[in-house]
Amino acid sequence: MAKAHENLDDQPADILDFARRWYHYGGGSAEDILVEFGITEHEYFHRLGAVLDTRSFDPDDKEIDAIRVVVAARLTPGAR
Repeated sequence: MAKAHENLDDQPADILDFARRWYHYGGGSAEDILVEFGITEHEYFHRLGAVLDTRSFDPDDKEIDAIRVVVAARLTPGAR
């Protein structure tokens, strides 16, 4: 079982690594996110969106594009 992070502001790499592992499955369950980070799925996807917005990625990175789609879907009310 993973240990929840105390300060996610210092953990953008961990947030992105989790997204890379779970985007194929819709981004991970609320329970997985709570266990890994100690926050709600809504908060996690807001933070992941911020990580994606503040980092530079190859414009042809299809994985990042797919993660962005998952973030948008998870932050849309009633999408799940």
